[in-house]
Amino acid sequence: MMLSSFKKKVNLSLIAALSTFYTIAFLIRILKISYLKISGLEFIDYTWKELLIDYLYIDYITIIIFTLIVIYSSKQMIEKHLSWTKIITTHLTIAILIGLIVYYLSTLVFVILGQCPISHLNPAIYLNKIVNNIVFIFLINFGMMLIVYIYFHSKKIKKIEFERNTLKNQLTLSKLNLLKSNLQPHFLFNTLNSIATLIYIDKKLAQNTIVDLSDLLRILLNIQDENLISLEEELFMLSKYNNIMKVRFSDHFSFEKDIEKNLMSAKVPSFLLQPIIENSIKYGYSQNHIDLCIKLTVKKVNQQIMITICNNGAPLMKEFSEIVQGIGISTTVERLETLFNNNFSFHMENKKNEVGVITTIKIPHIIS
Repeated sequence: MMLSSFKKKVNLSLIAALSTFYTIAFLIRILKISYLKISGLEFIDYTWKELLIDYLYIDYITIIIFTLIVIYSSKQMIEKHLSWTKIITTHLTIAILIGLIVYYLSTLVFVILGQCPISHLNPAIYLNKIVNNIVFIFLINFGMMLIVYIYFHSKKIKKIEFERNTLKNQLTLSKLNLLKSNLQPHFLFNTLNSIATLIYIDKKLAQNTIVDLSDLLRILLNIQDENLISLEEELFMLSKYNNIMKVRFSDHFSFEKDIEKNLMSAKVPSFLLQPIIENSIKYGYSQNHIDLCIKLTVKKVNQQIMITICNNGAPLMKEFSEIVQGIGISTTVERLETLFNNNFSFHMENKKNEVGVITTIKIPHIIS
């Protein structure tokens, strides 16, 4: 399980960068050791074979193995936003453990190969070696940790930028879809025809309908690139659309709402509700369903906002997976996925008594 998780957290470019860094550090260390031995300043009692076994076969291979642990632990610490004090302390602890393991492993290899009898072991020399190893390993681990941090931080920035652009594109698409639906000849013709009829019956209502239509179009055109707006703003925009629908369908259309007052300032995705109301009207009316009542309920459940839109119209004739392929609904679901990842739900189904459809949306409760 740890291996599969590790594969998800790193890629070949990170492994290559860390390997290159450690190889350069290792070569510098080999050059330093070679210089000290040739000049007679240190490692006089070591043969070249012993140095190769100690510093190449044991140190290099052992530390490369522990590099995987460093990568994995660094990623975990970065994700948990640990302080630099804790990160440095953790890597110092890892360096001490690796230094001790390398020391005992190299000693064991020397004893097994007969390069150093147990009776000839000098604690002072090996203590100095342990300290040198710990310092070297700590610097290597800390350097690797910085590389890992830079890698994942840059990756996170790219992800945030990608999500920001995706949200911007989805918001633009939502605005265009709503604008298109509100400017389509069928919608405008019916609305203007209703206004023309009202002029002779109820001039005040005709004037109000003109205001509602202009307000609705102005909101769609002028709203800024805000992915989240207050529930109050979303309901205001929806009220303009519903007022027009009430004029168009007269007594055959009604809209009810039950909103918890303390949720009016809660943040919801802009243009969330109108596509669903449009969908309810478009498919709710039929020969057997000439009166349509839509009810909107918004309440807080645990730490989520639950939005329910139900109607008494015609039942769904398609599976939910087919319904979400529609432009308006699919754009809504895609925006919810981008905004909240997996922390949301969107479901549309027939009521149990087969009279009407209910749409349920659950999103995180975000306040201003």
